[in-house]
Amino acid sequence: MPEQLTFSQMTWDLLEEKYGIGSRTNQVLFDTCPPVEPSPALIENLRRGRRSRLVNERAKAYRLIDPVLSELEMLRQGQISSIPEMPMEVKGMDGLCGIPDFIISASPNQKVLPIISIVEAKRDDMDAGLPQCAAELYAAYLLNQGKLGRIYGCVTTGLDWKCLYLDGASKMVHVDADTYMIVETARLLGVLCYIVDVSLAALSAAKDAPSS
Repeated sequence: MPEQLTFSQMTWDLLEEKYGIGSRTNQVLFDTCPPVEPSPALIENLRRGRRSRLVNERAKAYRLIDPVLSELEMLRQGQISSIPEMPMEVKGMDGLCGIPDFIISASPNQKVLPIISIVEAKRDDMDAGLPQCAAELYAAYLLNQGKLGRIYGCVTTGLDWKCLYLDGASKMVHVDADTYMIVETARLLGVLCYIVDVSLAALSAAKDAPSS
C-alpha cells in the first residue's frame, strides 16, 4: 500500500489532479486594508529577531512569526487563538493530512475551528509553500463543513509574507500578487486583522442564517 501524501508534498499539479483545485495570481487582494500600528513590545521583539542568528526554520518561527501571531491574538483578544503544530487530517483524502506550522482558530476556548493556516516557507522558498498552504486550506474548508466559503492562508519566511485564499465553491485558490514585509509591520498587521475580521463575520453570518 503506497504511503499517504501529506500537506508538505502537495504541488499545484497534484491539487488539480486529485481535487480539481486551480490557482491564479492576478491581483493585489488587500490594497485597501488600513494599517494597524504594532505595540512597542512587538517592535522590539522583531528588532531583536532580525538581529539574531536565524539558523533554521524553528528559530525563524520563534523569533519572527510567533510574535506577530501573538500580537494578532492580543488585537482580537477572546476571538481567536494561534495554535502551533496541531495535526490536521481529512480521513480518506490523500494529501490532506499533516501538521500545519500554525493555524488561527476562531474558537479560543472551544472546539478548534481553523480560519487561517500559516505555512513557514522551507529554505525560504515561498513558491513551494503555496500549494502546501492551499492543501491545508482545502482540508480546513472540509473540516469546517463549508462554514467558511472563503478561507485564508499565509506563506512566510518570517521576513516576507504572502497571502492567499481558497474559494471553496469554485475550488479556486487566489494568490495575492503583493508581498508583505516584516519591516512594514503596520501594513502586515492590517492585512492579518482584516482576514480575521472578515472570517469571523462570515462565520457569524453562517451561524445566524436560517437552516434550509
